[in-house]
Amino acid sequence: MNRTQVFISYSHKDTKWLERIQVHLKPLEREGLIDRWDDTRIKAGKKWQEEIEKALASAKVAILLVSADFLASDFIVDNEFPPLLAAAKADGAVIIPVILSPSLFEQTDLAQFQAVNPPQRPLIGMDREDQEQVFVKAAKIFQGTFEKTARAGVRQGARWEDSQMGGIPRKKQSLLAVFMWVGISISMAQTAVPPSSKRARERFISPIREASAKRNFNRCLKSWA
Repeated sequence: MNRTQVFISYSHKDTKWLERIQVHLKPLEREGLIDRWDDTRIKAGKKWQEEIEKALASAKVAILLVSADFLASDFIVDNEFPPLLAAAKADGAVIIPVILSPSLFEQTDLAQFQAVNPPQRPLIGMDREDQEQVFVKAAKIFQGTFEKTARAGVRQGARWEDSQMGGIPRKKQSLLAVFMWVGISISMAQTAVPPSSKRARERFISPIREASAKRNFNRCLKSWA
């Protein structure tokens, strides 16, 4: 499954913390590195539960703003936890808890995921600077995750190109490209000259064939060896 979004799961009683993580993620959104989603993006008239389900299905990274209110939410526990845990297991989705306040977090299934800050150091017990540092750390985790995915995509593309050349070394690939260019040039020439003018077509093609043969053929064979 193609997962591209950052999904933020939170209790509406913790909206002020949602607003802070939104601020810290904004530069990454502006660069087009991430696509952040939380329920504030649900437009009027949309079926909110369906929108949440779609966003969960596209989540590459999920940030959980954990508090007692968060863990007390039946909707979060019943509707958001199961698909996120399944995505982490099946598709490698990354789940990142941020501990907002004291709770029974360590007694839940979420405790298997490393939190940005220790449960013993919730955000509400920190001064403003330390709180902001936690959000910066979380944003850097998101950035690293998506950059890693992008690099993997580039490597996969390079492997695909190599596979199309049958594992032929780069030097020999360039020589094959010369022959391919000659063939394409001749083919284009054949198309450009009317079929009824066979002699004219031959006069047009011959210089290409002869020049390519003289300048490249012997060198190509020597390099190939």
